[in-house]
This record gives sequence, structure tokens and C-alpha cells, in this order.
Amino acid sequence: MARDVPLIYSLSIALSATAGNHYLVTSEGTRLQTSRKLLRVVVAASTRAEDGMDLSQSFIFDAAFEDELPAEELMKQAFLDVIEQVLALREVPLVEPYVGPAILLNRASGVFFHEIFGHRIEGHR
Repeated sequence: MARDVPLIYSLSIALSATAGNHYLVTSEGTRLQTSRKLLRVVVAASTRAEDGMDLSQSFIFDAAFEDELPAEELMKQAFLDVIEQVLALREVPLVEPYVGPAILLNRASGVFFHEIFGHRIEGHR
């Protein structure tokens, strides 16, 4: 299936599973333990545009129990959709840079400030 598409440079399907326990003990004598399990299937593909820009797409399936994971046919379809999407990105024209006013509200303004300024003063650059 993927071998028929030479423009796809990287393709992966990954399964990860995590389980965790959380404990709460209070001075009043409350003792509580909760467990959580997360199963994740990630389908990802990447290619490179004519100008050298790396392009990637992915799709994620999450489930709390094994029987909630999607059927194999649904995962195959997601696999084909990711390949189709990443190849379609190769055909999209570049966006022209924008210079002008921008209105940032609430949390977006903090995230924007952190991204343009915060990383530069964190000391690892």
C-alpha cells in the first residue's frame, strides 16, 4: 500500500499503552486510589515539498480499554487518509507573510508572548 507512493519519506504506525495509579491520603483518614489506562494508536506520514519544506500529517486513536480501539478496517482507512492528506499538502501554495495588526485575547496573548520571547530567555539557546 505505502510502497506504491514514493513521495512518502516516512511512515509509522505506533501503539503505546500507559497505566497509572493516583493515591489520595488525608489527615482525616480518607484513602483513595484511582487507576487510569490509556491506549494510543498513532498513524503518521511525512514527505517533503518541492521547496524542501518538511510536511507531515498524523491521526490518533485513543482508548481507555482494549475493546474500545478501532477495528482494523478503520485504522487502514485512517492510514490511507493520512497519506492522501500529506500528499495534498505538497500541492498547496505557500501563504504570503502577513504584516499588520493582530488581536490576541486571554490565554492566546500569553502563549504568543512566550513563544516569541520566552524561549529566547530560558537559557538553552
